[in-house]
Amino acid sequence: LWSPRPDLNPTGELVNVNGVKALKLTAVDISTFGKWRSKEIGITAGRFYRFEVLYEPERIAIERGSVGVLITWTAPDGHPVQRDYVDKISPAEDGWRRASRTFRAPEGSSSATVELWLRWTSGGSVIFKSPSLVEVSQPAPRKVRVVTTRIEEQRNGTLEGNMKAMADVLDQAGREKPDVILLTEFFTERGVKGTVHERSEPIPGPLTHALGEKARQYSSYIIAGMLELDGEKTYDTAVLIDRGGHVAGKYRKTHLPLAEVEDGETPGSEYPVFDTDFGRIGIMICWDSFFPETARILRLKGAEIVFLPIAGDPSARHWDVMSRARALDNGVYLVTSVSAGADSRIIDPEGEVVADTTDGLATADLDLSKELRLWWLSVGPADGEARSLVIQERRPDTYKDLVDGSR
Repeated sequence: LWSPRPDLNPTGELVNVNGVKALKLTAVDISTFGKWRSKEIGITAGRFYRFEVLYEPERIAIERGSVGVLITWTAPDGHPVQRDYVDKISPAEDGWRRASRTFRAPEGSSSATVELWLRWTSGGSVIFKSPSLVEVSQPAPRKVRVVTTRIEEQRNGTLEGNMKAMADVLDQAGREKPDVILLTEFFTERGVKGTVHERSEPIPGPLTHALGEKARQYSSYIIAGMLELDGEKTYDTAVLIDRGGHVAGKYRKTHLPLAEVEDGETPGSEYPVFDTDFGRIGIMICWDSFFPETARILRLKGAEIVFLPIAGDPSARHWDVMSRARALDNGVYLVTSVSAGADSRIIDPEGEVVADTTDGLATADLDLSKELRLWWLSVGPADGEARSLVIQERRPDTYKDLVDGSR
């Protein structure tokens, strides 16, 4: 049992849970921080290990912030090389949770230490049982080929002309043999005469039918922006078409610029994520991207890639900072498709642009299993992983002002 100082010590005890020995920690007050630490466990650098443990929290309001499971990988001289949260949380039997994750032991490490901790909760407790660390085979890589598009908006377009242009773009993208293609915000309605309401159409409808044909032809997911008509309401929507040509989901833009409100659009109110055969994804649309909460909610729901169809950004300076920040803030890939004022981009979880275009297509092969770490990032002196840290080390109990509607 370890704590930085005696006044921060939790109560630690060995307990019996249905005949199984378990480790319990109980907080004294909100400042409590302490942990059970294992002895060093011998490992081989470069090999893969799976850790899992069952835990049961009690009277803990913010579980991810207060309950921690960490692996510290250590060099032969005793110095830490890398520290990783075990952050894949799933339900287990009888109300218990399972924390699990598979790791590649980092180069330079020779041992691992398991750390099970409790912090920052008043009177709460947690019990840990059945921890295991076992060597496993290397997991299969999770590669995704992404194509995004940059097609200049049509000032005097027609629906027929835009539909043909869309089909041509999808044919070009299909030759890249992608897993997913991203089109821009309501591409087919751009430049077409009539009100927003008059240019809207239902889902399913003619546009989703046309998208479905191309999705089947190229065995690719397609994400496209459109004006959706639902009853008498019009929404700025992004639709997800699966490889079989079916509507797999849709997202309605939640943050509407005043100009769109005055055009008669209605905002959405949900932030869905979608499970595809290559990973979990989220979608946001245009003005949504200026509000960091949108991308953060998608990441909290497990999105690994966020797709952003966007009409355009009036400032290259805004676009460069904002687009990189949304990826970096959340440790996700961000894929954007723009039709005016900026480039279309594919950005990695470190905020680096890995592919972009100002005319036509940009293609990138993404590896969702790739590990990205930085020296002294929170867990130093050792390598830390941003996409895990930005979730595990949040303080939602202090964010009440964010949801105070009077502000």
